[in-house]
Amino acid sequence: MLTLYTIDGCIRCQKARLILNQHGIRYNEKNLLHEPEAAKELLSLIGEVRAPVLKSDHSIWIGKELLDYFEEESNDEFKDRTSK
Repeated sequence: MLTLYTIDGCIRCQKARLILNQHGIRYNEKNLLHEPEAAKELLSLIGEVRAPVLKSDHSIWIGKELLDYFEEESNDEFKDRTSK
């Protein structure tokens, strides 16, 4: 399962959420402002707290890199990579 780390008012977070929803990709969302444990978890994963971050079992995409990845990959390729 994918985890999308977000914060309120983040335009990139909104765009990431929209793209995932449009492609029917399931994910858990963790709001870093409302869930302090999520912020600690993210800090241990990447060494900082920022958003958006998308984490799969094998990959982590951060900020603009995540949105660029969405644009470069086709829907099927992205689903294949994030479901593994």
